[in-house]
Amino acid sequence: MIPPAPEIGRLANQNKRFIAFAALVTALIAVASSFLITPVFKAEVLLLNSPAEKRGSSLLSGLGGSGAGLAALAGLNPNSDSNTQEAIAILKSRALIDQFIADKKLLPVLFNERWDAKNGRWKSQDSTILGLFDGVPTANDGYERFNKKIRRVEEDRRSGLVTLSIEWSNPEQSAEWASELVNRANALLRSTAIERSQKSLTFLQEQAKKSSELEVRQAVFKLIDSELKREMFAQVNEDYAFKVIDPPVVPEKKLRPKRSLFAILGFLIGGALSLAFVVRKNHAATQG
Repeated sequence: MIPPAPEIGRLANQNKRFIAFAALVTALIAVASSFLITPVFKAEVLLLNSPAEKRGSSLLSGLGGSGAGLAALAGLNPNSDSNTQEAIAILKSRALIDQFIADKKLLPVLFNERWDAKNGRWKSQDSTILGLFDGVPTANDGYERFNKKIRRVEEDRRSGLVTLSIEWSNPEQSAEWASELVNRANALLRSTAIERSQKSLTFLQEQAKKSSELEVRQAVFKLIDSELKREMFAQVNEDYAFKVIDPPVVPEKKLRPKRSLFAILGFLIGGALSLAFVVRKNHAATQG
């Protein structure tokens, strides 16, 4: 049975030194335990989506009649919102992460607890204590860890700003990975846009040869001119889809663990447990 609040207050006041001492000891233990946790740093890159892509798309806006129909047949998309969402999807895509992990050979880094650096091989389950490690991690394991625990992408649709962040134990690597992922996304989107433009241009040039109607030929040539400009934008703009506003810097402060938070929680938990001990002890004494 829980005693009334005045009784708890009286017991707390009578045993305040014991409670304070227990709370302090628990706080110290919590802070000490935080040193056993691998620190995590966060690097961020602020991006604008997407200067070159939107300018290229705007060249197709305003087309009507036969021009709009030919644009659709040629696979041209004047919708900048669609292009924007495609760019975000590429930045978040599994294909980008899988290729990044494979090229950088990151599985031993991401799963360093399973990697035997001395012998250059994976630890087997038989050689681990209580089956702590469950064999060789797969590409899927690498993607799941990177996607859920390391990389985050946040979009502000009002401003068009995108923040890509990397949370990792090595501050230099966190900044390096953030920068490289953006570069890879831009390169992939550029190459995709160039390939699309070349296919569209081939189709439009064939249509120009086939058609004898002046209106249709004029629409085709206008589309060809627009698509040539789109291809040019892709060729010359390295920041094709994402322009870097604030590049990633090597973080100096840890994201976690926050030792001040450990200390506060340890103090509160220690105080609560010691007070519960005092109340229970008093209850046992009164019942006895």
